[in-house]
Amino acid sequence: MQQNEPIKLTKTLVEGLPFSPTKQVFIRDTELTGFGVRVGKSTKTYFVEKRVHGKNVRKIIGNAEHIAPDEARKKAQKVLGMMADGVNPVEADKEKRAKSETLEGAFKQYLKVRQLKPSTISSMEYMVKQMFADWEKKPLNDITRDMVQKRHQRMAAENGKVHADNSMRALRTIFNFAIAQYVKDDEESLIRSNPVNVLSATKAWHKKTRRQTIIDEHDLPAWFKAVRGLSNSDKTDMAEVVRDYLLFDLFTGLRRNEAAKLKWSNVNLQARKLTIDDTKNGNTHNLPLSDFLFKLLTHRKSKANSVFVFPGDGPDGYLKEPRRHIKAVTKESGVKFMVHDLRRNFTTAAYQLVPYYSAKRLVNHTISQTDVSDGYNVITVEQLREPMQRITDYFLNAAKVDMQTMTSYETIIQDKKSA
Repeated sequence: MQQNEPIKLTKTLVEGLPFSPTKQVFIRDTELTGFGVRVGKSTKTYFVEKRVHGKNVRKIIGNAEHIAPDEARKKAQKVLGMMADGVNPVEADKEKRAKSETLEGAFKQYLKVRQLKPSTISSMEYMVKQMFADWEKKPLNDITRDMVQKRHQRMAAENGKVHADNSMRALRTIFNFAIAQYVKDDEESLIRSNPVNVLSATKAWHKKTRRQTIIDEHDLPAWFKAVRGLSNSDKTDMAEVVRDYLLFDLFTGLRRNEAAKLKWSNVNLQARKLTIDDTKNGNTHNLPLSDFLFKLLTHRKSKANSVFVFPGDGPDGYLKEPRRHIKAVTKESGVKFMVHDLRRNFTTAAYQLVPYYSAKRLVNHTISQTDVSDGYNVITVEQLREPMQRITDYFLNAAKVDMQTMTSYETIIQDKKSA
């Protein structure tokens, strides 16, 4: 920061000031004490400064390209008058912005500052624009605890308890962000409080019961047969892609979107492994390919016409949850299931069949911060190959597939005797 001798600021003088490429230069006015211009690398900005309650306060008046010195000096006089009365104009501006900040504005700022996954952004946008559409233009400080309680109850009745809780968690996140964003110099927040906290205080959150459903071992033959029976009715049908996708999910334990978004660039058939970069816990997930998975992916590669292993006809290019085909499998097999049940099947088998630390790596569970052994126990993809094959063999045996005839993926999906 460089300071020059005070001088009367005129339009000609300010326009003639050279930009300062290395550090900011402050030139103070002799006509009005506390008024000056700050010159930076590419801008010239008028400012006013004065001590308020023992603290030096500087406030920007305007860009020198858009305002003349005389006009800026008049504005500066008004601000200096406020400061003489003990008003901090910077804090006053913050308070004014905080009082007028709406849910919509805070959410936009939140998205601008935070690095979020597209799926998270899409989900939060839906909740804000659909569940709180009538609150978007409201100042945050006008959204009360009573409003939150009533909206939470209404959403639970109309949209379900899970949706109501998730929507309120999104609202709570936006409020917490705004509370941290709008603070005075003494670190007191200008947003009064987070009204969503009333749900914790009154124990109004709905108890979340984690799904425990899996496909029982005795149901695997019927389920496997029904999945293998999916075939395209015409060129636009996605049945065979869904067939391969469902089997792939069961034999890898990947989450639904991790499998659906898998690209060929993340599959190495020569090395017999695949990589998932965008995972729930943020850790890159490397998996070896068992014999069955290698045959499945080799089959899919022979038909590849997309960057995605499991292409879909939607705008994103990859397969979305195939509800119609899942219903067909359920009807044919009598086995009711969701895609995520397949991950639970894999996880259950992994923890039962292979060593604990190998199972953790195969399902990409987060390493415990308190388990020292876990942090030092480095397991390579090659070391996971035999455990992965053991899980595959278990599923094929349970599904009563004749592994002796598994010469190619085509023989697996066409073998009706194993049903």
